[in-house]
Amino acid sequence: MSNKSPVESNFSWAFYLPVSFLFSLFFYSSQCNAEASSPFLTRDQNPLVMIYGLPLPTAARIIKQNKVRLSTSLNISNTINAENIAGESLFIDAETYQLNLLLEYGLNKNWMMKFQLPMIANNGGFLDSWIDRYHQLLNLPEYIRPLNPLDRFQINYQRNGSSLINLQQRTSGIGDASIQLGYQATSTTDFNLSYWSSLKLPTGDAQKLTGSGSTDLALWLAADQGLKKDKWLFGNLGIMFMSDGDLMPDIQKNTVLFGSAGFQMHPWEKILLKLQLDGHSAFYDSNIRFLGPVVQLSFGGSVLFKSSSLDIVITEDIQVRASPDVSFNLSWKILLGKL
Repeated sequence: MSNKSPVESNFSWAFYLPVSFLFSLFFYSSQCNAEASSPFLTRDQNPLVMIYGLPLPTAARIIKQNKVRLSTSLNISNTINAENIAGESLFIDAETYQLNLLLEYGLNKNWMMKFQLPMIANNGGFLDSWIDRYHQLLNLPEYIRPLNPLDRFQINYQRNGSSLINLQQRTSGIGDASIQLGYQATSTTDFNLSYWSSLKLPTGDAQKLTGSGSTDLALWLAADQGLKKDKWLFGNLGIMFMSDGDLMPDIQKNTVLFGSAGFQMHPWEKILLKLQLDGHSAFYDSNIRFLGPVVQLSFGGSVLFKSSSLDIVITEDIQVRASPDVSFNLSWKILLGKL
């Protein structure tokens, strides 16, 4: 009989899929003359997780020397979740907004620097009724949504009779800022590989769920492989180390694995279509599914302009109740000239 918890079992295949996917990129070759891939700027929008330094998926090809890219990425997530298990109970009914401001600069041929500043708001929102209709239209599970009032904000987590989180008032503020450094290890017409590091600083506020109070170091690689007819495979794989934060330090883990895998196609001149799978191991030592490992699926596309692009993305919790019910992403990227 296996000693793994249901949460651990659900994650085992979800994390190792990006691992094997990335591994295969190193051994596959083809010819492709299209532009390199560009992952969606999405990640787990669980308000108890996104306060940590989990990096956004990164393109494998860095920008050219002295070039500047500005990006704004708005994530809106909505979830309602309740679970009681083994002395723990969680109830969350929230809508979360995260606006990431990113500045990227090509230092030289092989090195690139990125600055990221998030702004976060947690509240009851306005999407509850729309999401109800969306789930009914696609015949998706609604769980306890019909049993709860619309547009309420509440996050409560209890462990062994003690309340560790009890939020019922809306919160907002600047999140934890980070600085990232990328190195282009390989770049050809049809294959790119880069190595990345990120240092996240505790500039937010854990009591408002705009920061974790921890200092986080992430290390990862990004790779992509061109296929025929303007198609790409891409992925990230990494590990993150965290100091003890201020939110729930007694059950917070200090090491997290993360990965992503995706497919991009270019069916029309100005349109890219993409599918992206993201996953990470648990941030907390808990049997609650919403505090455990995650796998989620993002789908959508990019509208291409002369020197900019607009991503329109929907993310679903294909591992049900492990992440927000649904998240929406709009990302605007502008590539500027040399400084």
